[in-house]
Amino acid sequence: MGKTCYEVSHGSTEPVSGCPHVQTLKKGVPAEVEIHNAEMGTYTIVSTYPMFSPSGEVVASVHISQDITERKRMQEKLMVTDRLASVGELAAGIAHEINNPLTGVLGFSELVPSSDIPVAIRQDVETIHSEAQRAVDVVKNLLVFARRHNQSRQELSVNEVIDKVLALRAYEQKINNIVVVTDFAEDLPAITADYFQLQQVFLNIVINAEFFMSRAHGRGKLLISIRLVEEASAIRITFVDDVPGIAIDTLPRLFDPFFTTKDVGQGTGLGLSISHGIVQAHGGRIWAECEPGKGAAFFIELPLSTPSSSEVQYVVR
Repeated sequence: MGKTCYEVSHGSTEPVSGCPHVQTLKKGVPAEVEIHNAEMGTYTIVSTYPMFSPSGEVVASVHISQDITERKRMQEKLMVTDRLASVGELAAGIAHEINNPLTGVLGFSELVPSSDIPVAIRQDVETIHSEAQRAVDVVKNLLVFARRHNQSRQELSVNEVIDKVLALRAYEQKINNIVVVTDFAEDLPAITADYFQLQQVFLNIVINAEFFMSRAHGRGKLLISIRLVEEASAIRITFVDDVPGIAIDTLPRLFDPFFTTKDVGQGTGLGLSISHGIVQAHGGRIWAECEPGKGAAFFIELPLSTPSSSEVQYVVR
């Protein structure tokens, strides 16, 4: 091409700072440097090795350039995942700390109404007690979610699992102007599943819907329906948001590990991938649909009779 490497690789008129070629020419030894191209968003490791003339002078260098962009991205996402795990540990500790003063509030708010106090004050104290009890329930749910659990399948109600998930997200939905409309069929048969794994799946989908609705228009409406699909002997859970839509080229990659359309630091790209693995391990299936200009819809089908843990292999797609 008749051009220098810094012209081709970096579009500059002189060697970049710490250029390994320059170091090799000066010192006559191999050199290696990691180069970040901010404009292209790439990371490259460039290694140079000296070439000697018959007289022993360094006359050139051999370059080996390796693109490590994907490796760096995976490292960054793994770091985010590790931070999220630390946040879970912190949340559990904070929840225990909150429980201590709540115990006092609950205890005294139970005692006060038994004394001779005006009716208006009694009503206020009863409100304090009920709100404190609600806080206890939130903390309890948070602790249950943060705690490590061995896989244990039992008969459970899908309706109840989603109700608990929505209770965990009630505050966030309120402050972000998100309305949740539920349409649960009654008298649905119980399924055999791991409660905490299903909770994680539903929570991932609900949080994703909240995030994209808030980013799109600062509010949102999430429809959740649960139906019995008799021909498939399964229960189908449907989540439909009012986000403008998912790009057609994005749909096939939604459940791939580390794939995310969120900005850096706002998502690990693991939530839907892990959810896919959990649903598959329960003998079910999960998929997404979207029409241009309309909301995204996520579907989960869980069989009424699921395979035992020993019959399936937990995989992350």
